[in-house]
Amino acid sequence: MNLYIYGPPGCGKTTIGMLLAERMGWHFTDTDKIIENEAGMPITEIFLQKGEADFRLREKALLSNLVKTTRTVVALGGGTLVDDENRALVESSGAVVCLMCNPETILERVGNELNARPLLAGSGPLERLKALLAKRAALYASFPLTLDTTTLAPEDVVRKVQRLSGVFRLAAMGGGYDVIINRGMLHHLRAELEDRKLGAPFVIISDDHVAPIYTRPIEETLAPMGAVSSIVLKAGEASKNLRTLESIYSGLFNSKMERRGTLLALGGGVVTDIAGFAAATYLRGIPWVALPTSLLGMVDAAIGGKTAVDLPQGKNLIGSFYPPAMVLADLDTLATLPPQELRTGMAEVVKSAMIGDSKLLGMIEALNGEVAPEKLDGIVRRSARVKIRVVEEDPYERRGPREALNFGHTIGHAVETWSNYEIPHGDAVAIGMAAESKLSERIGIAEHGLSDKLCALLINLGLPVRCEAPVDKILELMAADKKRRGGRIKWALPISAGKVRVGLEVPDEDVLQSLKSIGCRD
Repeated sequence: MNLYIYGPPGCGKTTIGMLLAERMGWHFTDTDKIIENEAGMPITEIFLQKGEADFRLREKALLSNLVKTTRTVVALGGGTLVDDENRALVESSGAVVCLMCNPETILERVGNELNARPLLAGSGPLERLKALLAKRAALYASFPLTLDTTTLAPEDVVRKVQRLSGVFRLAAMGGGYDVIINRGMLHHLRAELEDRKLGAPFVIISDDHVAPIYTRPIEETLAPMGAVSSIVLKAGEASKNLRTLESIYSGLFNSKMERRGTLLALGGGVVTDIAGFAAATYLRGIPWVALPTSLLGMVDAAIGGKTAVDLPQGKNLIGSFYPPAMVLADLDTLATLPPQELRTGMAEVVKSAMIGDSKLLGMIEALNGEVAPEKLDGIVRRSARVKIRVVEEDPYERRGPREALNFGHTIGHAVETWSNYEIPHGDAVAIGMAAESKLSERIGIAEHGLSDKLCALLINLGLPVRCEAPVDKILELMAADKKRRGGRIKWALPISAGKVRVGLEVPDEDVLQSLKSIGCRD
């Protein structure tokens, strides 16, 4: 996976590319600079002495080598992707973000350097620039990922490029790790593992829904690197227990897993949680990679390094903070999910929007209840960015900000456990958000009408907002919640779209009445 920055001159390709590479810990390459260095002369001289055709041949040869690399941010020359072959080559090896800018701002930024650009040299620079932009307007507009940099500071552009392209680095929890969310990423798995020096033996942990679709192709891809085997679990939260964990340990032993081997967690939230915990504890810790294939896994479970198994008394009561070496989310895998699985995953997306991104909430509303895989790329990336930002602020949930991620989960986990996991996690979180938003309004934290708006959105997505569980049983299960401090639950409650308050203590009577308001019975 590379990241290519494209667009007209003066839009900040080199500046943004360098900042992105620094933030990601990736390599940086400017194709024009490399060609100049290899030719021993500026591009204007290449055009004058050897002609544009010579320059384009050099450009094509350089791209043929660059696409064989990975983890490289590449600033492309403005005419590079006019050539269809170049474009196909580049798009096969990474994401392309096209930066745009109005001509007046370009002229202001470039100034006297404009004459150093062969296609813009001469008199009347603004008119020539406008003519070039008009000539290439259809080309630039054809890229799905475009960003106008006219009024943006470089740091803002970097953040937006990451969000558009799905290329992030979670810079907390040790040395940090890449989170890459794009299409076709499983095809790049071998290159990504090799580049990070993650080696065999490889053990894939998956479930009986996901494994029949993906394990065989992955095994064949990784076979040249060494031994590859698979451990397949029964799908569902009921498998996330100590018995299953013990069977994973046995499978790792039988596969001759070593400390330098790599565990691959291929599946949804359950697989990610239990496989990550197995990696944290087997041989006192082995490298692991998260390959989420569910919506919930991509936006939540695979990010942040929380790993866990359940006890009969409650969810995720045994676990550890143990970050993966990499998160590689292939958006194409969402197409294999049943519609209901996509809908339940949307609960975590709504949570992300409620706690940290009001614009994401608008994107969810714009779906108008149609949760189709082909419409989710931007939503998944934006939702994942919320979690990355929160985790970076409080990686081990010690200072408070990470508690925001608990919105909907305090009551949701209790509902899930009460149902013996027959209520899916996403549905339980939706119910939890409905109750907890009502609780927030009841104690005067949330703006008036917030819970009604949230419930209407959840219902439109096909998610439940009511539950007939016994109040006393939900309160009993909540009393065992791991989020307690000093014997009291610390709540994360919304105050408005995109904003939440954490560390709140709430009177028991208000909790009880909020549970009744969503249908819980005496």
